[in-house]
Amino acid sequence: MLQNLKERNSELNNLRILTKSLNKESRVLDVGCGMGKKLVYMTNLGFNNIVGVDINPQNVAYVRSKGQMAYVPDELEKVYNQNDFDLVIFSHVVEHFQYSDLKCFIEKYLYYIKEGALIYISTPTLYSDFYDDFDHVKPYSHLAFLAMFSDQHKQIQYQSDCNLELLNIYFRKAPLRLRSYRSLYIKQKRVTIPRIINKILQLLFRITLNEFGKTTGWQALFAVNKNI
Repeated sequence: MLQNLKERNSELNNLRILTKSLNKESRVLDVGCGMGKKLVYMTNLGFNNIVGVDINPQNVAYVRSKGQMAYVPDELEKVYNQNDFDLVIFSHVVEHFQYSDLKCFIEKYLYYIKEGALIYISTPTLYSDFYDDFDHVKPYSHLAFLAMFSDQHKQIQYQSDCNLELLNIYFRKAPLRLRSYRSLYIKQKRVTIPRIINKILQLLFRITLNEFGKTTGWQALFAVNKNI
């Protein structure tokens, strides 16, 4: 739990860095906003025009109860038009889609952004814990996005009419750890060797400034050229 919290804090800090050059009056759309944590974070950074969208009406109701603007997709379509947003956030969203569905999903929300606007993507890589999230479907690299959303005509089955230009990217890391040991999951009174080894691996991760670890995800900012 503590490591997950540290990763989330690191991710939010990278989001701050990646968006620091944006005008605080920029219109921001957080796709898959969940309980609104990034809406609150962006508000605290000084952004004044932030909107969330989520397929779960309960999430939307909760976000609204906290004073933030949020909609389910059908509502968003009635309120906002083409070219309304300067930045669209896809945070821990894309890994829940198969690639054919993901293309349509991304393009649906690119409709709302201005020409030359930005999109932010944060997603896990394929690492040992990826499928521990029950609804994770497929990991995607930034290179996969550049292949799909490109005018390079790569040999892939699907290709978008929108082009993405990579502006900046960060990679998230976490400590290496043992996984396939019964004593890591069943409570025991005595301290076990796998648990001791995992503590050592966490320490090595910290004292090497995160170098002795595994890559668990990436965050990137892209500029968008639209042909749709």
